[in-house]
Amino acid sequence: MVSCDILIVDDQPGIRSLLKMVFVEEGYRVATATNGLEAVEKTSKLLPRLIIMDIRMPVMDGVTALKNIKTLYPRIPVILMTAYADAIQLGKAKELGAEGCIYKPFDVDNIRKRVLEIMDHNSEEVGNLA
Repeated sequence: MVSCDILIVDDQPGIRSLLKMVFVEEGYRVATATNGLEAVEKTSKLLPRLIIMDIRMPVMDGVTALKNIKTLYPRIPVILMTAYADAIQLGKAKELGAEGCIYKPFDVDNIRKRVLEIMDHNSEEVGNLA
């Protein structure tokens, strides 16, 4: 059973708050996490339909968290965010199954549009994410 629609993972409280506000206004149930380890734990408990996750975070970075999440839940789409475009990390993220990358600072309308496309595309798969 899906307990939230979107899990937002970022060590910056302002980014978490902004994205949560944007997607709650769109009618989604939103949870947040402050690092990759917390994201892996919350993914197991909440089974979100989509994860939006920063790459550079303390405790566990986004690429490592992506690897752990995709091992357990390969069908949950994950969008990564970064302010530091590292071609090696981005290449590894793509190999691991990241849905894409959003560069910070981001345009809220662009991220909203991307998320809505993914959510619409995956709406028939709710409940079959594992």
